[in-house]
Amino acid sequence: MKTQLDELTRTNGELVNTRNRLTTENNDLQRQLHDLENNYGAFSKNRGQLQSQLDDAKSKLEEEIRVSQVLN
Repeated sequence: MKTQLDELTRTNGELVNTRNRLTTENNDLQRQLHDLENNYGAFSKNRGQLQSQLDDAKSKLEEEIRVSQVLN
């Protein structure tokens, strides 16, 4: 009976350690996911701004080409 109790106590300790390790890993992964989501949001915002700047530059270039062709 004592041997079984010792075995169960040891198993319980191992399970508690495993649970604590998994909880820590889960918290770390959730933090990483949160960071990635924030980075993705910033990336998307920057991409939109760069696309807008590119579209503006293209429009200006097209206008300059039209003016140049009219003047020549």
